[in-house]
Amino acid sequence: MARVLILGCGDLGSRLGLRLVAEGHKVFGARRSPQRLSSEIEGVPFDLDDAAPAASLPADVDWLFWTGAPSGQSSEEAYRRTYVEGPRLALDAYADRGARPSVIVWSSSTSVYGITDGSTVDERTPANPPGFRGQAVLQGERVAEQFARGIAGSRFHVVRFGGLYGEGREYLINAVRRGSVALPQDGDGPWSNRMHIEDAAAALQVVAEAASTRSQDFSKVLLGVDESATRRGEVLRFLADRLGVTLGTEDPAAPQAARGGDKRCVARGLRELGFRWRYPSYREGYGVLLDSLDE
Repeated sequence: MARVLILGCGDLGSRLGLRLVAEGHKVFGARRSPQRLSSEIEGVPFDLDDAAPAASLPADVDWLFWTGAPSGQSSEEAYRRTYVEGPRLALDAYADRGARPSVIVWSSSTSVYGITDGSTVDERTPANPPGFRGQAVLQGERVAEQFARGIAGSRFHVVRFGGLYGEGREYLINAVRRGSVALPQDGDGPWSNRMHIEDAAAALQVVAEAASTRSQDFSKVLLGVDESATRRGEVLRFLADRLGVTLGTEDPAAPQAARGGDKRCVARGLRELGFRWRYPSYREGYGVLLDSLDE
């Protein structure tokens, strides 16, 4: 049984925590409002803007996860606070307490890849973020890696997720239902990449278990996407058909590339670890989600 600390234990972290509890691990979830966590996870008050609460973090943990995300804000300041300054403050304070986790798994984003030509991205693709979001996320990875380097024998891995969706993350469904999104001019649009949040939590667990038990190293960076990169237009048409909605077409003058760029991500690293997707494509994931919303 491992003692586990999940920093930034929100939606993704809570799902991960419950999976680990079910496997018999002791899980601590650190967040600003720990009372919102399930009783199965031991909540720890923690604010990324304040190093003082780090004194309440359990130092004797085996596995450390980061699953934080901006709370509804998308400004440059919010991204730097969430992905760079907050983690640096937390990890510096945590190191001062003598924390020495043997496994560190950091949740990140495919926004670190500045690919806009539809080409394939995998773990070997260099990160070259064009905007402040991806730049902040990449800087956060480096902060975490520096912390890990200070711990002899620790195993550090980053999982770069595509767009996460699932229960409680129905943004695209709601946008289609409202008609506030439109089909690309060419009918297809850019390539998009996603992962059901339950698969994302499972992937973090698999990476930590592999890092803990495998004698040989595996890729430091892994991609967290499903098995089917898909054109944005295809996903929109699928949702519109299921919802009985007719979508308009984008204004020709509007930017044609989605905020996530135009790339086909391939999760080779997870496949090599033997990971199996519960929702291998948007059809399974959104299909189950739409069925649940109809009940």
